[in-house]
Amino acid sequence: MDRRAFLKTGAVLTSTGLLTRNPKMLFAEARADSNSSLTYKQGEKISEQTFVLDQELKKHTLHSVFQVNEDVLVNVLYIFGGGAMGKEDKLGGIWCQDSFEDLQILRFIDVKYEEMPVQIIPVACSPIYSTQHYGFEKRVLLDEPDESEKYQTAAKAFVESTEASFKSGLIPVQPYFDLRNRLLMNKREDLMPGQGYGEIYDWQGRFRADDETQTYGVPTIWFLDAAGVVLEGPFRGNLYHSDPYEINYTLVDIDRA
Repeated sequence: MDRRAFLKTGAVLTSTGLLTRNPKMLFAEARADSNSSLTYKQGEKISEQTFVLDQELKKHTLHSVFQVNEDVLVNVLYIFGGGAMGKEDKLGGIWCQDSFEDLQILRFIDVKYEEMPVQIIPVACSPIYSTQHYGFEKRVLLDEPDESEKYQTAAKAFVESTEASFKSGLIPVQPYFDLRNRLLMNKREDLMPGQGYGEIYDWQGRFRADDETQTYGVPTIWFLDAAGVVLEGPFRGNLYHSDPYEINYTLVDIDRA
């Protein structure tokens, strides 16, 4: 049975602005809030303002995405490194090698839970801190305003390259996008955005593990219910290509959860 048809017809299951004057200053103010700089915890409801972008760069709150299918019991939020912006030497057209390897888990979940009230929400993060290695200006997705031609060109390349990996089957579900890396925002001083970045919200970085040491922190997996309450997570820290490699969760761990 088609999963969308199942979710529409199946039995109902129950489940439990800061305006940017100076981004660095405002983010410091947000961090002063006792909750804003902390990773979400199990049982906590995420901010209803949290948003992602679709392939046309239109905003959608995660809450609206969760509630598209009312029968969904578990939303699998899969945050990963997306398309390589046309760089041809990247496996599967994905800029993050760890995400390329880890996507096997997402494909497994998609097949196994196809007829169950589980919704997969992949969110592709851009190589925001290293665009100079992908044929674009350094920090173009971090410092340029949304309406700038430089930003629009880089954003288009990222979306199109991610869509190509989706169409090839590597990414099993239509992804959303986080071009500004808001969900996993790195609070390191030298990685803070410039004036063109726009608003910095108090929910930014709250999907990033408190003890995360990687620049990006992808891939990271969360389970949430339809109301945006955290059920499990974050699952993170799989380094498939480090020496030595480090695996903090496996396909079995995600399946059991």
